[in-house]
Amino acid sequence: MFSGLADSWPASNTWTIDQLSEKYGEVPFRISQRSPNKISMKFKDYIAYMKTQRDEDPLYVFDDKVRETVLSFILDFIHVSDRVVVVPKLCGENI
Repeated sequence: MFSGLADSWPASNTWTIDQLSEKYGEVPFRISQRSPNKISMKFKDYIAYMKTQRDEDPLYVFDDKVRETVLSFILDFIHVSDRVVVVPKLCGENI
């Protein structure tokens, strides 16, 4: 088991459900099931669903355009060290 890999990520301190809801609650994200049908849902509505759902096949956030949708979301993954942007190695080119 690995531990501490994300300790330096800003997201490790800022990604609580309440903080994400406050920051991105009104932002629509693409939501998906295993079917090819995709729907959009405001993040605050997804959080409400997430807290109460007991579905056998639940909805999940699947937004391959998140970088364009919410740039600040991506900024929570990186930090600046000596004026150099440091992207976690685990993310590679995916950011």
